[in-house]
Amino acid sequence: MGRRRRLALLTTMLAAGLLSGPVPASEAGTPDFDAMAVAETTPAGSPGDTVDDMAIWVNPSDPAGSLVIGADHSSGDLEVYDLAGERIQTVALPDANNVDLRTGFLLGGSSEAIVGVAGGGSADGRLTFFRVNAATRKLENVTVGGSYQVPSANGFCMYHSAVSGKFFAFRTTPAGKVQQYEIYEDGGMVNVRPAAEQFDVDPQQIDPGSLDAIEACATDDETGSLFIGEQDYGIWKYGAEPTAPRTKDDRTLVDGAEDVVAGGHLKADLEGIAVVHEPGGGGFLLASSQGDFTFNVYRRQAPHTFLRKVSIVAGPDSDGCQRTDGIDAVAANLGPAFPRGLFVCQDNTNTEPASGNMNFKYVPLEHVVPLGSEPAPQPQPQPQPQPQPQPQPQPQPGEGPYLPSAPAASGYWMLGAEGQVYPFGDARDHGDRAVVRPAQAVDLEPTPAGQGYWVVDNRGVVSAHGDARPLGGVAPGRLTTGEEVTSLSVTPSGQGYWIFTTLGRVMAFGDAVALGDMSGTRLNAPVLDSIATPTGKGYYMVAGDGGIFSFGDARFYGSMGGVRLNAPVQSLVPDPDGVGYWLVASDGGVFSFAGEFRGSMGAARLNAPMTGMVAYGNGYLMVASDGGIFNFSDRPFSGSLGATRLPAPITSVAALS
Repeated sequence: MGRRRRLALLTTMLAAGLLSGPVPASEAGTPDFDAMAVAETTPAGSPGDTVDDMAIWVNPSDPAGSLVIGADHSSGDLEVYDLAGERIQTVALPDANNVDLRTGFLLGGSSEAIVGVAGGGSADGRLTFFRVNAATRKLENVTVGGSYQVPSANGFCMYHSAVSGKFFAFRTTPAGKVQQYEIYEDGGMVNVRPAAEQFDVDPQQIDPGSLDAIEACATDDETGSLFIGEQDYGIWKYGAEPTAPRTKDDRTLVDGAEDVVAGGHLKADLEGIAVVHEPGGGGFLLASSQGDFTFNVYRRQAPHTFLRKVSIVAGPDSDGCQRTDGIDAVAANLGPAFPRGLFVCQDNTNTEPASGNMNFKYVPLEHVVPLGSEPAPQPQPQPQPQPQPQPQPQPQPGEGPYLPSAPAASGYWMLGAEGQVYPFGDARDHGDRAVVRPAQAVDLEPTPAGQGYWVVDNRGVVSAHGDARPLGGVAPGRLTTGEEVTSLSVTPSGQGYWIFTTLGRVMAFGDAVALGDMSGTRLNAPVLDSIATPTGKGYYMVAGDGGIFSFGDARFYGSMGGVRLNAPVQSLVPDPDGVGYWLVASDGGVFSFAGEFRGSMGAARLNAPMTGMVAYGNGYLMVASDGGIFNFSDRPFSGSLGATRLPAPITSVAALS
């Protein structure tokens, strides 16, 4: 696998402290990413328009035992599902339409998670509240009188004020009226009372036939914001405090429908809205763009910058989400299946694994939003023993730090910045790629059979050689100012690949599936390298400051982020045993995380800086910009270019599997 670093330009960018720039706005209806559904809930018990909205409860004592609580307004039920999608409880509730949840509500002196449900449409609406029994994982109705009657209720969301500490609920009506209520303890039960005057969103009559102008709402407890979805127009932001003014002059349009608001990223109808909080004040605002079967992702903090449009597609055990109503998401460790969080969407057309009634789909949150690196204790660099690079020419058996195992096929390629390919050992020459300056070839990746390779340059232009299949590259104009392609990783089938950029952006081709990236995230240093997991269901990115970003089934073991380094980190290589990885810096220093330390060049005087590292045998192979090869593995040394005058620096090394 090719691992490289282009020296002059990227070192300059690192020294300057790269900050990610704006992400190009997607055309409405054109998803930037596909995210795979990994599980789905038991289908609704009746056909037609049934399941609608849901809320996620995080089990504080057993995250893997968390729940998804959803409304089935056709059957008149509130359904409770586990993280495998199995229904574990059904609560009869004729007025079940929209669901929300808040924790920390004091009930009988105990801090409880309270689930609120609204329903009833345009007449005879009701609000009902349940306690989540953490011991049994069952819902218990704790509403005074069983339910609280309101004139009408369609949409619903809850709010916990950081100002007063009080809990509130909002109900929306199809015609556009919004009412705020305080929910409070009354004799060990939950009671409800109006908290503010009803206000009117005054929806525009864009679709004269629509009788359902307003439904979705969500709140941000930290910022005191209320988001309301006007289905044909866009997302409005109001103040969530009961004293907040709520006239037309007091609201902000977050985003609009493409056909009515210039530059809008939504396609009517706008249905579900969700707010996701990240530790440290970050997070996202999500919206269901029902008209194009996608989900828009925005920054949670004002001005709510649009980041991406995501389509939820079918996975091995589930189909995707189409024409979605309700959504919810949470950034929390929910156990092995969802270690970084969960996104849930209602699916209007349930087709796989067999056609059935409506249900909900589960997606790892990091596949939908660009989550940051997982927190972990700061690692201690492994001790740096005296380096043992393989001598030239090839050592005799018994020499060097490891005995060569003499595999049936062993070798590697080096790639020069001008596109010339240099094969060694059993690696074969399948052709060069002429690159005209100022462009530079930055990565070479072999096919699974080793009978060909792809070469990519810093503009994202890809050439296929040998048995490599042409799959396309980055379209002209897709990269932002200062953004460059750094690497390419291939899927296990060889029928797809991912292209990665300095801003941490990921673009998928062929059968590769985008699983999330760092686009729109402020980075301390540019992303310089990437590599996919053996399953093709995850990938890592590494930044020049040693920060590690893991997606999909790529497991986070630690990073050098926050540690003062002697030289920028250039590459990441997973341990061949599937546990841990190594990082290499440009001075040849190696940092091991849950992997056996094989040695480094950190204590040696180098003729040229390291530009990359690649998995090789039971260890790794490092390359310098002058073509010097340093082998720390059980595989044989097959030569280098260290004594050769080169037309351009070496930017990548790739190993024959």
